[in-house]
Amino acid sequence: MLLDLSIMKHKDFQHTRKTVLASASDVACAEVVHTTNRYHWRLVGQRYDVMSWAPDKRNYHEIKGTLNRDYSRQFPNKLRQGETWIAEVLLEKLPLILPGVTLYMSPNDQSSMPYAHLMG
Repeated sequence: MLLDLSIMKHKDFQHTRKTVLASASDVACAEVVHTTNRYHWRLVGQRYDVMSWAPDKRNYHEIKGTLNRDYSRQFPNKLRQGETWIAEVLLEKLPLILPGVTLYMSPNDQSSMPYAHLMG
């Protein structure tokens, strides 16, 4: 099988295309794994693998019961005084890694815990 043209033209693949595969017009590949949202091909004779992920199209707001009701405290609005360490670690990074996601914490006091579970 030949590697799909959309992968060959993808901006993330361009460096490999220009360096390792510069003389190739087509690239033979073998499918390793194909799941709902992930594709994995091995380039024949190249010692390279290519992986591609499709966005998850499920709407979690429409799936009943997806949020665990044990996580009822909205983060960071309802932190206890000893839980400020969680906000210090996460607040700067959250907009970058989880934009637009509202996180919730369990009602248990996380002040002396070595880690915190949040859900969103």
